[in-house]
Amino acid sequence: MVVGVVEDWFSEALNWSFQEMHLEHKLGVPTVSIECQFQSACRIGDTIDFSLTLAHLGNSSCTVHIVAQCQDRPVFDTKNILVLTELSAEALVSRPFPESYREKMKPYLEG
Repeated sequence: MVVGVVEDWFSEALNWSFQEMHLEHKLGVPTVSIECQFQSACRIGDTIDFSLTLAHLGNSSCTVHIVAQCQDRPVFDTKNILVLTELSAEALVSRPFPESYREKMKPYLEG
């Protein structure tokens, strides 16, 4: 679920689909750290609403904060550190976020 939220955010909010990122630019955003707190259970058929903000925006990394709710009841809260990475290199190498995408990311910064 969380990866889907991140992928949708890149595609819809930043206008940078994973397909374009991976195939055209040979870049990816692997998760290097996950912190998750579960607050309540969901049942089959429940609709979960997600919100996404950025807790941090660095040069080549960002901390994505995702909150999941079901009927205004908190379900889980997660913070994932993503690093923009060159996929064509033999070893994964971090790369700075292009300035055009950084500008699109800034409105999502918390506080």
